[in-house]
Amino acid sequence: MHSRLSPYCKGPQRVSFSLLALLYLLVSHLFGPRLIGSMSFLHAICAAHPEDVDCTFALGDFMDSVAGDKAAALTFYDRVLTLQPTHIMALNNEGAIFVERGELQKARELFTRADALAPGYCAYNLACVSALESKGEECRAWLHRVIESGGLSVEQLAAQARADSDFDNVRGERWFVQELQGM
Repeated sequence: MHSRLSPYCKGPQRVSFSLLALLYLLVSHLFGPRLIGSMSFLHAICAAHPEDVDCTFALGDFMDSVAGDKAAALTFYDRVLTLQPTHIMALNNEGAIFVERGELQKARELFTRADALAPGYCAYNLACVSALESKGEECRAWLHRVIESGGLSVEQLAAQARADSDFDNVRGERWFVQELQGM
């Protein structure tokens, strides 16, 4: 669940990253933990351009997915959302951190905001939150929305949901067994 740029989330195509932020994000994901000591490069870029949403998001994503510093990532995602409250990826990533912390209501609010901006984008993550809260029918509705939005095929969704421990609370429900386990 809650993969940052999840293949099971369908969102708007957004390619307006500043060139330096995009380059750093690419390199950081290729070389990962070896670059943690050189984060001062991206910090310097962001300090020089404090209103650069893409740079700030890239730093938050790096802190989140490469450095594993969720508290720092939240600080950067909050800054992104202050600058651009409709930044769908920041809403998604921040929501994922709150799921990891067990703060499901906060996660739901962020995912719902993102989904309102790009219908279907966070449907899978909202299904996961619903399942974690043992809200089976709500989970089912969100899973159907994943398919309707084109985020995943039925077969892909079934495979993903079967493997995802977030669905453990609803795995035994009749609809889950019939609709997902049988595929």
